[in-house]
Amino acid sequence: MKKLIGSLRPKKTRADQTKRRLKTLESEHGFGTIEVVIIIAVMLTVVFLFRTEISSFASNLIDHVFSDSIIESL
Repeated sequence: MKKLIGSLRPKKTRADQTKRRLKTLESEHGFGTIEVVIIIAVMLTVVFLFRTEISSFASNLIDHVFSDSIIESL
């Protein structure tokens, strides 16, 4: 029965497959300009609010990574 139904359907050509793929791509929406601006504004707000904590964390991390104590212990 499935073979009979399958044989009644028209075969899809490569052009049909391409049209279907293009329609799928057109229907999907990406990030718009407003969304990107909002994300950047939120990130900048967080950075300005916690800039002293971020700065001290980065400074301590850099001091720890580039300290000579690791080399001296070898």
